[in-house]
Amino acid sequence: MYGPQGYYLICVEGQEPGGLIAIPPKGLTLGILDCNINIPDATGKCKINCRGDSVSLNVISGTVIVNDIHVSSQKIISVKNIIKLGSSVFILDKNDELYSPDEEEKYIEATTDKLTGAFNLRAFEDHTSIEIAYALRHNYPISLIMIEIDYYQTILHSYGEGHGLALVKGVAEIITKSKREEDLLARFGGSQMLLFMRDSDSEMSVAFAERLRQKIQNLAIIDDQNKSTTITVSAGVSTFAESKSLSLASFICRAKEALVVAQYHGGNRTHHNDYESII
Repeated sequence: MYGPQGYYLICVEGQEPGGLIAIPPKGLTLGILDCNINIPDATGKCKINCRGDSVSLNVISGTVIVNDIHVSSQKIISVKNIIKLGSSVFILDKNDELYSPDEEEKYIEATTDKLTGAFNLRAFEDHTSIEIAYALRHNYPISLIMIEIDYYQTILHSYGEGHGLALVKGVAEIITKSKREEDLLARFGGSQMLLFMRDSDSEMSVAFAERLRQKIQNLAIIDDQNKSTTITVSAGVSTFAESKSLSLASFICRAKEALVVAQYHGGNRTHHNDYESII
């Protein structure tokens, strides 16, 4: 992070969703051709400058969309304003603290689950709250998948905690390699993982959950003692589209309910709130 003001952009859609882009003292250029942040499909170019508590967006060429309004000159912008260039969308935010490289490393440690490398729940909540607000504003579907290893407690009792954790790590690696870059993955607890999918309707999210389930059931996961185990997982899927209000807590609750239905019917299956189970 730069500067005492600590202004930065959160990328919510584009090349690096979820990424934080600090605004340096000399300003930050975004758009087409020779910019700090190059956006190939942008139709405009702008520079964001910070002076004290004031942040200005100066359009260099073309137009830039700020809060759904086309801007072609200079505009003072505020925290939580939404900036769009081409298919990339950013939100302006501010951190009042100055981060050193060591502190940034501590921040990563504080937001990441050490076992899986996925977000921890607190960081997941921070990122998905922005995603949910944006989805509600622009009326596109979002889905949440909760995935859990079948009979995990039995595995722990039979093989020990170390083996169980190796399985959780293995499942997380498969999800990480399979998901889209913009999807947000978190460890919810135990062997449960949460996957937030932007712009994903019921059909897309169920199909993806099924592909994951099939990948995992066809793989043997090896722990640090070279012990191999074949496992299965169940997945609960919840989707919201055209909703005027939504909390992350209710989203998770609906995905959990779908997961319980899948497990009740024997596991190794995907269930969606609005659809029949898929074996």
